[in-house]
Amino acid sequence: MVDQLCSEEFRAFSQRYPNFRYHLHCTEEGSRLDMRQIQEQCPNINGKTVLMCGPTRLTLYFERQFLKCGLKR
Repeated sequence: MVDQLCSEEFRAFSQRYPNFRYHLHCTEEGSRLDMRQIQEQCPNINGKTVLMCGPTRLTLYFERQFLKCGLKR
């Protein structure tokens, strides 16, 4: 199992606030994350706020993908 910073806090936050959804994806435990998987978790991503962490190359890639989907910076 990989280290999960603040995982319990995010889970508790998502239980307290129904508009907040927490989804942890660990590449080490399976496949790489892609936009298809994100859109399955959140089909209507427009108007949402996305928080992400990870390697710079990964976050820059997803930033471009989110912008293509209509999210604003």
